[in-house]
Amino acid sequence: MRRPLYRLVIFLSVACAVSVASAAFAQKLPPAVSSPAEEAATYDRCMEMAKTDPSNGYEFAQQWYARNGEHPAQHCIAVALFSLKQYGEAATRFQKLAESMVRAPKELRGEMLDQAGVAWFLADELPRAKAALDTALTLKANDPDILIDHAQVLAAQGSFPQAIGDLDAALKLSPRRPDALIYRASALRQIQRLDPALKDIEAALALSPNSPDGLLERGIIRRLKGDDAGARQDWIKVTMLAPGSPADTDAKTNLERLDLDPAKAGSGVPGRNR
Repeated sequence: MRRPLYRLVIFLSVACAVSVASAAFAQKLPPAVSSPAEEAATYDRCMEMAKTDPSNGYEFAQQWYARNGEHPAQHCIAVALFSLKQYGEAATRFQKLAESMVRAPKELRGEMLDQAGVAWFLADELPRAKAALDTALTLKANDPDILIDHAQVLAAQGSFPQAIGDLDAALKLSPRRPDALIYRASALRQIQRLDPALKDIEAALALSPNSPDGLLERGIIRRLKGDDAGARQDWIKVTMLAPGSPADTDAKTNLERLDLDPAKAGSGVPGRNR
């Protein structure tokens, strides 16, 4: 995801492939990774498996680590676990890896702690997520991705003004980020600042017109501003664009509430498990 280390969020929709016997992995691995070029090639192969075939990627990474794969193999193990939605174990491994990388550049350790924070967040360990991301920001303060991840944790804890501050900073660094605009709109909506929230969500949808999260959020804001027809239109479009997704579930719930009790329509928070 957008940075030298693979961003965790891209693994949310990965499906597991059928397992293959361990002997097959021994044939894929070199007898020992002995040169930087060989290690880089093995890392690329392992990470690709961790993304697309995480069960087998985990086995491959374990065998690589047993053959002195060191930090790259440990990272691949953690990514495979994340892809398998074992978020707590993945977070623990990311965090320990960051702590062990004492000779690595601080920016790289910040990246690793960011990945730990995202995994803790998805494991519903919000204090641990915030602690990891707090430290990540001390190591890499001007990274918009880390700021956005930190903002999501703050919002989940109900600290909406602080989350907005993080998103303001992220958008100064990277103004054309639909995700940051969507999250800021959601946070502004939570503190009843509906006009700036609507402005943000319209800007996000101008950049990404078919974003299910963006359309879900605009529907909520429209409903709160009394535009039931506009809200219905947005939520119906979500169900058409992203059937079976969390956004689809929220949109259908809101449509049902709009039909049965309009006062209760308008729920769903973009971000987690998207």
